[in-house]
Amino acid sequence: MDLGLQGSAAVVTGGSKGMGRAIAAAFADDGARVAVLARGQAAIDDTVAELRGRGCPDAVGLSVDLTDPSAIEGAFATIGERWGEINSLINTIGPGDGYFETLDDGGWDATMQLGLMAMVRCTRAALPLLRAAEWARIVNFAAHLHLSADPRFIHVLRHLLDYAHRCLLNAPEMQGARTVRPGAFPRRRRGRRTHPGSVSPR
Repeated sequence: MDLGLQGSAAVVTGGSKGMGRAIAAAFADDGARVAVLARGQAAIDDTVAELRGRGCPDAVGLSVDLTDPSAIEGAFATIGERWGEINSLINTIGPGDGYFETLDDGGWDATMQLGLMAMVRCTRAALPLLRAAEWARIVNFAAHLHLSADPRFIHVLRHLLDYAHRCLLNAPEMQGARTVRPGAFPRRRRGRRTHPGSVSPR
């Protein structure tokens, strides 16, 4: 399927594994230039090799701590020097498992840094490159609800992401921003415990 992405430039955060990697591969299949931002270098190298094998010779992989503002700014500066523009920014990074009543302040802060502020900082760093392109789109993945997660915790973060997204849409040139919420899917775990408020498989 031709999605009209030939020659465009896409950045996928969390692009070395799972859903992010599948999205990066879809861009490569359609002829886009793709940069993946993730942390583990081995997974990044493997992803870049796959993207190049799919016909994306200018695939880029950058090891970035997405909780570090200066690291994010540095990554987008590198992309800007290479391409000078970005057409698509896909933020797939989300929080890990957590339960409202058991997370301490440090756990909440770590979750917000990765699940919310990474999106805010990546979008802010990407804006000059998005504005430099002929067209631009931002897609934020708001919640990735595993069956092991407490819905109360996930809903708090989802509402914060929705609010940040609405603030982003206040910029007239950012009407191409979208939020996507994948539904829940089961994962098999041995010795899995059921927590209060968790969703149990049927």
